Parts: sequence; C-alpha cells; structure tokens
Amino acid sequence: MTSVAAVQSAIQALYGTDEGQRQAANIWLTEFANSDQAWESLQLLHGDLAPEVQFFSVNLLLSKVKHAWRKLQPDAQRQIQVFARSKLDEVVSNSNANKLIKQRLCLLLATMAAADGADAGAELIQHAMRFAQPLSDTGHANLEVTLDLLLSLAEEASALDSRRQASFVNKAMQPQAARVFDTLGKVLQGSSSTSGQSALAISALKCTQAWLGHSLPGLNGHSACSPGALQTHQGVLFSSILACVMAEDSSCINATAEVFEVMLESGDVDVDEAADQKAISAIIHALLGCKHSLQGTEAARARARLVAKAAAAMADRSPEAVAHDLPEAVQLAELLLTCLTLGERQVAEFAIDYLDSLSTVPLAERQPQLQQPLYSNLLQVLAPHIQYPQGFIDWDGCVDDDEEAFTRFREQSLQEVLEISFGVLKGSYLAYFGQQLQGAASWQAVEAALFAIRCVSSSILEMASSDASPDQPQENAQQQTIRAFLSSLFEQLSAGQSSFSQTGLLQQPWVLATAARLIGDYAMWFSRLGGPEAPLQGALRLLLQAMLLSQAQLAAAKAFRVLCVRCAARLSSPAVLSGLVSLAHTALNSQQVAQGDAQGLEGRQHVIEGLSRVVAQLPSKEAAQVGQHLIAPFVQQAQACLDSESGASQHTATLAVQLRLIACAIKSMEFGSAGASDAGGHPVLSMLEAAQPVLTRVAATPALQANITVVSALCEVYQARLTCIRDSAEPLLSTFVTPCVTLFQIHQHPACLDILATCIELFGPQSTAANMLTHALFVSCSASEPIFSGNQLAANQDLVTALFHLADQCILIAPALALACGALPSLFQWAIQGLQMREAEPLRKVIAFLSHWTAPTSSLISDADKQALKDSLHNHMTQQGQGLVQAFALALVQSCPRHLLRPLANPLQSLMKDPALTDGVKALMSQVICSQQYADLSGGGLDTESCQQFCRLAMQTPPLSPNRFSALVQDFGTLARGEETSDVLLAYEL
Repeated sequence: MTSVAAVQSAIQALYGTDEGQRQAANIWLTEFANSDQAWESLQLLHGDLAPEVQFFSVNLLLSKVKHAWRKLQPDAQRQIQVFARSKLDEVVSNSNANKLIKQRLCLLLATMAAADGADAGAELIQHAMRFAQPLSDTGHANLEVTLDLLLSLAEEASALDSRRQASFVNKAMQPQAARVFDTLGKVLQGSSSTSGQSALAISALKCTQAWLGHSLPGLNGHSACSPGALQTHQGVLFSSILACVMAEDSSCINATAEVFEVMLESGDVDVDEAADQKAISAIIHALLGCKHSLQGTEAARARARLVAKAAAAMADRSPEAVAHDLPEAVQLAELLLTCLTLGERQVAEFAIDYLDSLSTVPLAERQPQLQQPLYSNLLQVLAPHIQYPQGFIDWDGCVDDDEEAFTRFREQSLQEVLEISFGVLKGSYLAYFGQQLQGAASWQAVEAALFAIRCVSSSILEMASSDASPDQPQENAQQQTIRAFLSSLFEQLSAGQSSFSQTGLLQQPWVLATAARLIGDYAMWFSRLGGPEAPLQGALRLLLQAMLLSQAQLAAAKAFRVLCVRCAARLSSPAVLSGLVSLAHTALNSQQVAQGDAQGLEGRQHVIEGLSRVVAQLPSKEAAQVGQHLIAPFVQQAQACLDSESGASQHTATLAVQLRLIACAIKSMEFGSAGASDAGGHPVLSMLEAAQPVLTRVAATPALQANITVVSALCEVYQARLTCIRDSAEPLLSTFVTPCVTLFQIHQHPACLDILATCIELFGPQSTAANMLTHALFVSCSASEPIFSGNQLAANQDLVTALFHLADQCILIAPALALACGALPSLFQWAIQGLQMREAEPLRKVIAFLSHWTAPTSSLISDADKQALKDSLHNHMTQQGQGLVQAFALALVQSCPRHLLRPLANPLQSLMKDPALTDGVKALMSQVICSQQYADLSGGGLDTESCQQFCRLAMQTPPLSPNRFSALVQDFGTLARGEETSDVLLAYEL
C-alpha cells in the first residue's frame, strides 16, 4: 500500500524545479490516481501540510469522484463523504485556511452529493445552512463556505441528465428553496450596506443566479423564481438585488445583471401575471434610478450594460408589457437610448434584442412615443455604432475593435434593426441618412450612411417597384420620395458631385468598398426602376476605379458583375461595350489589380464574367469581335510569359492566371443569344482561334507539362470550350483530347481526365469520336496503373476520383468504349481497392461506377450494350468475385463513411439479385460476414449472432425493396460502429 508520505513527496516533487524529478513524479502520480488507493488522498487535507499538497489532493479526489464514484460500495461512499465534511469543518475553523482549498472542498462535497441523489443533496444543503446560522453571529468566512456549497450544488445539479436533474431539484433543492433564498437575501442586504463586503455580495449573487436558473416550482403551480414570486415571497432578496444596481463595484453590477437575466427568463411553469408585472415595474424603477450614474467609471459602464441587458430580458419575457401595459415603458426606452449614447457595442447588442422583441407588438398597439418617435431618436444614437473606429486605417493596425466582431455586428444585428427602422420611418429614414451624407465631417460618417442605405435595399426596391394605386396617396407619395432619393444618390455617386465627393471622402478605400456593395445591391434600380436616365456607365466606371484599392477590390468586382448581368440589355451595343471593355482592361492590368493572389484573380474573374455575359447578348458577328477584344490582353500576356526566360516561377503563376481569365471569358459566353447558329458560327470559335497558338504551345512545353497549376488552368480553358459550344466542338476534339491524353500519360494530372469525361458525355456515342476516345480511355487506364499497383490511392485521391468518374461516364453513356479499350478488367480490380478508401469523394465515384455496371439501366445505351456489360461483369465476378464481396463487407464495417452506407447498398443488392450471380454472392457474403473474425473487426460493435441475422435479412426471399435494403445496410453499418444496439435489426423481422 502506498504511504501518505510517498504521495506527499511526489506532489512536492511535481511542484519542484528539477525537471527530471517533475517528470518522474508526474508519471508516478498518474498511476496512483488510477488506483483505488487514490481515495486515501483525503488524509493529505491537513492544515500543517503545504497548500499545494492539499490543493493537488482535493483535485485528485474530485477527478476520482467524477469518474469512479459508482465503483465504490455505499459504505465506502458514506465514509468518504463524512470524512470530507469533517475536513471542511476543520478548514472552516482555521482562520488561516486557504480560500481556494475551501472552495475545492465545497465542490468535492457537492459533486459527491449530486452523484448520490436527492437525499444526499438535501443533507448537504442542511449542512451548508449550519454555517450561516444564526446569521448575525456568522463570520464572513463561514458565510463564504455556505455560499460556495450552495453554488457548487446548484452547478453540479445542472450537469446531471434531465431525469436525474428534475428529481434532484424537486426533492433536494425545492423543499429548502425558501430557506436558502431567505438567507441569500439577508446576506445581500448586509453585504450591500457594509463597505468592503463586495466579494461576499458577488458570491451571494452568483449563488442566487445558480438557484434561480433551476426554475424551482413554488406555490399554486407558479414559478418560485419569477420576478413576481420573488417580490411577493422573498421581498428581502428581491429588494436587495435591486439595491445592487447602484453598487460601486463593477463585478458586483455584472453579477446583478446575470441575476436579472435568469430571473426574467424563469417561468417555464405558469406565473402570476399581475404579480409579475408589478415586479417588472419595480425593476424598471430601480433601473431609472441610475439614469445619472451611467458615465465616468467602470462601474457606471457596467451599470449601462445592466440596464440594456435587463431591458432586453424584460422585452423578451413580456413584449406587451414594455410596449403598452406598463406606464414606465416609455421611460425605459428613453433610458436605453441614453445608454446607447455611450458607444459600447455590448449595450447596442442588448438594445437591438430589446427592439427586436418590441417589434413583435404591432406599431399601432404601442404607446405613441414607442412608435415613430422612438425610431427617429434611435437613428441618431445608433449612427455612431455603425461607423468604423475613429483613426481607423486597416484591421491589422486596429486595437480598438476586431474585424470579425465588427462585421458580424453590422451585417447581422444592426441590419435587422435598421430594416425595422425603415419599415416604420420609410422616407424619413432615407432623409436622415441623406443629410448625414451631405453633412459628413469624416469618412466614417459617409461610410456609415451608405451602409445604412444598403442594409435596407430589399425593402426600398420592393417599395419603389410596387404598382401605384390611386386610392393610396400616402404610399404613392412615399414611393415617389424613394425614387427621387435613389436617382439623386446614384447620380451624385456616379458623377462625384455630392459634397462628400468634393471633399474627397468618396475616394477613401472603405467608403468605396461600401459604395460598391451599395451599387451591387441596387442593381435592379439601374436595370429597370431607374429608367434610361439611371447613370449605369458612371456606376460601372466608379466600380472599376474602386478595384484599384485592395480594400474595395473584391466588393467592386462582384458589384460590377451583378450590374453587367442585370443591365446586359442596356450595355449590348458594340460601341458602348467595346469602350467598357477597354476601361476594364485598364483597371485589370493596373499594378494594384493584376496580381497573382487569390483575391486579385477572383476579382478579375468577376469582371470578366460580367463583361462576357453582356457580350453574349450581341449578334454572333459583333460578339466574336468584342469577345476577341476581351481576351486579347490575356492572350498577349500569356504569350509574353511563354517568351520570357527569366523568373520562371513568377511567369508560370502569371501564365496560369491568364489562362484562367480566358477560361472565365469563354465559359460565360454560354449564356445569352450569341451562341445561336448563324452564318458566323459561335463567337467562341473566333475567340478560341485567337487563343489556340498559346494553348498549343503550353500543352507542348515540357517544363509546363509538369506544372499542376498551369495544366489545371489549361484544362479550365478546354472545359469552358466544351461546355460552351458543345456540339460545335466535335470537329475540334483532337485539339484538346490529344494534348490531355499526352499530359496525363506523362504526369497523371487529374484535370485531364475531367476533360475526357466531358467529351464522353457529349460525343461518346458518336462513331466519329469513338476511336479517339477509346484510345484516350486506354491510355488513361494504362497511365494510372502504377498508382494502383503501388497502393498509393490515399495519396492520389483526386486522380482516383477523376478516373472513376471517367469510367462511370463510359458505363452510363458509351459502354462500347470501355469494352473496346480493354480497361474493364483493370477497373474491376481497382474498384476493389477503391472500396477500402475512407475518403468520401473517391469512394462515392467508385460506388457510382459499380452501381451502374452491376445494374446498367441507362436509357442512353442499347440493349446489346447492356448485355455486353452484364457478360463482362459475370466474367470478372467468376475470377475476382470473392475479392469484391470481401471489399463490400469490409467497407460496411470499417472504411465507408456513414453517409455513403446507403449508396454502398445499391451495387451489393444488384449483385445479389442477378440470377447468374445470386447464389455465389450470397454464399460469399455468408462466409465473410458470419465469421467471428469479421465480428471482431468492429471492435465490439458486432457479434456473430447480429452478423447472421443481417445475412438472413439481406438474403431473404422475397428480397427487401431497394429502399428497405439500403436502410438495413445503413443500420448494420451503424451497429458495427457501436452507434446502435442489435435491436435496430428487429424492425426488419416484421
């Protein structure tokens, strides 16, 4: 048996300075903690021992109780509890006892009581109350122990499961709640009136919060923790809580705020509404009393947060009360607005919660001052909360705020309340922020006003686009006001004629970013509502200007794309569009934008897509000319990269960007009417003709063939060409099928296989393309062989995914290609390997390939091809069927992700239902799955009885329907993973 002295020495060594001794002590103590002898650590709770020894021992016991308490016999549990209580009594009687050790001892006792149940909990509560009786004679230290015990017990009760918690609360806590609340009230009353007792008051408040959080039932079925019940039956506690609002300690005020929140949230059972409203009125009066104590100190700021938090909780509890029932409702709203002027975000968040709850009461049913006047005043105090911090330059150098928190607050919380405000104020809302724009003294104010206008774009556009009605003159006047405002706003933004433009504020990066988002959100105004006078080209020029600034680049590019798509009809004049393309190239080729990083590329792609969507609206001949103009700079820059002999890595990155931009331009030409057949052909053909020399040279350059980034970009061009011109691409197949096959043969780039899969989808059944695609499939499989023979599937997930997607397309659309090239034997063997992969995407493609091969039902293929696929499958099953069935069985119990278990069932059931295979497949399944070795693979989730039951259900006659069979496979898979019991299979016996 380990001696107490040995444990003490190990603990002291653990806290020592010798690293070797510390490591050895840690290993020894870890082993000791897992042994039954660890319960004897209670003997180390002796006042003569070092605090660290006592602290370690009580923490060790606490961990032991949480994980091994149920393993002890009841007598041993009782003995430990009695001993722990005696140690607590000793510590309490020692005036020099360590406070932290007392707290941990209280937690230890509470944890044991919660684990034992209601009787132990009730006994511990009585023991705790002994330290507080009589209250007038109780020392401060004794009261702290009472509060620590009560708090720990309430917190441990919260950690119990719902059934045990309900029993514990109702049988242990509720019968003594009145006594506990009475004591807490007296403690609060005494500590709040005595200087230097704030720590005791905070402890009492935390304890009050924890007990109120259990929503203890009271008299007549009403909640004992509701405001009304507390004021009626626990007047001292209720009034003492209210008095803490004016505490001088910010921590005490914060604790009071938490009590208010939980008190106002309680009431899951019925409450006495009359008493409740009276109590809420008293709370409001207490809050109003601190109106002149909200500034200057940390306590004052905490008080402002308390006011806002309590107001939000009251509005959430009873929106009708704070909207019209209570005479103090208007004063509460005014106090909340006063708190908002302090500029603290947390206050604003609580205020928004209050306003959100208030909005559930119809406007006409509220007190008059809580209608339009409230929201008019709200805009004035809320405006500073919308703004970026003063002195802000960028987020890297900002110490006053956090980008994520700022963005989340504005885009979520503020946007919601601004939409509510607009719904109430309508034209007055726009007038206010219009004045803010014109009179702004800082860029922050300009940006905030633009943001506020952008936030309500949906509501404004809906109102501006509604049909005028002669019998609604007020609504018509509002509509005209809104339209006039938008016309003026966008005219000034586009022309730079407003007062804030004249002072240069519109050139500020963050202002430009918000202006760009504003224009994008109001694209419908430019396309339809604003009429031909809407300054579309001016807005587009502003967006291109904004792209020169990194802060606004992406927002401007997205808005540019949206505006082009929305307004394509207005821009589809060759002269107008050519000029716009030239302006765009000037911006895109600037040093600020033409960078290789992800944001720069994404922004340029948005612009190119927008322009291409407009080009697609032109007649074919004009579209071809403007399209060539659009991609010409990218072709030229790509050519320059190919001609350059220096800075290889930099030039390959630039080359890849240019190729992706060409791909983006081509892909977006799929939309619109330009692709209609006429004498000029598809305009993309002319664009490709201009780009073909560069594409050919990239595909033929050995150094670039090995570069995955460049090859992927090249394949994007090929893919865009295929999806855009489709049937028109057949004569050009050799110009990209041959390079893709060559590239894959040399370097196995997965993107090349995606191109071949698209070719098969489009042209596979056509005899003119058959020979070329058959050869491509053969070469692709041959080049992939080293990956599979070397068992390198996990390291080549993208290749496995692409290869089986290609093979699946063949099976679905052109099985003759797969049969002719002789690739199916290899694919069958590789599918067996692929079924053992744990990665979802490649496994999904393997399963799809097997599903379509085992059940070739596609309407795109002939009956002869279907029979040929069946014959091929039967031949391979004869040779390697055991390996495939074993792979299915192992995937089911080990490797297959849960969400793919149902798809996995499809090919398995198809094999079992095939008349030529059914007997052999079922025999193999029984042999594999019903073995003890297979059950052991699950790590305890399966036994042989469950495996036999699964096989019997899966092989029954008549067979299960496909949906029921896939559900059976999924349930068996979850059973194998220990997530279900064997009872899950009983439903299939019915």
